[in-house]
Amino acid sequence: MTPDMTQPHYDTPACADILQNIARASRRSVPLLVAKLLLDYKIMRKPFEVAFKTADLKNVPMAISRDEGKFLYQITRARKAALVVEFATSFGVSAIYAASALRDQGFGRFIGTEIEASKVAQARRNLAAAGLDAVAEVRAGDAMETLAGIAEPIDILFLDGWKNLYLPILTLLLPQLPPGSILLADNIKRFKRELAPFREFVRNPAQGRFLSSTLPIGDGLEFAVRLDG
Repeated sequence: MTPDMTQPHYDTPACADILQNIARASRRSVPLLVAKLLLDYKIMRKPFEVAFKTADLKNVPMAISRDEGKFLYQITRARKAALVVEFATSFGVSAIYAASALRDQGFGRFIGTEIEASKVAQARRNLAAAGLDAVAEVRAGDAMETLAGIAEPIDILFLDGWKNLYLPILTLLLPQLPPGSILLADNIKRFKRELAPFREFVRNPAQGRFLSSTLPIGDGLEFAVRLDG
């Protein structure tokens, strides 16, 4: 970061082109596929894994909105995060916003995880093309395994993958979330029933010691701060 830097890195031409291309692809393919997923899962009551595979979402660019991305950038800068961890990186949109914040502030690193091999490869290419691969890595495989080895404090944890894994991953990483750390979880409104146990956990101070509320960004973004004690 230079002293006169006024433009966030995610708005530089290289990043902007990547984000725009993914956004266009997402607008073309996601709505009908998500509708198919929700029909099979919520109406037809098929198991989530079956509905997910039927909808063929594994190669679709499931990305956060620009508003969510800007918020992730802002909160990363405000927290002066040294480590940002993400569950479900997909094509790397949220990684670009978070890693841009780390690059612009001059320190910190991003760790993402993604189970789909094709998405891992694409996210890595996107981060390299965006000039962010020096501060960001994407781990391939099951998040319960790829994130298990993190031993240092996590400043921001962003959950945006399979909803039934939000609580297990949070539980796994709870020892690495110190007081003042931030938890963000996407799609809270769209998957109310599936995320009810997760919301109950983060909203009950006797559980994980969080203060939490849902922000009206995207499909509902849960924003929680880890408390002392």
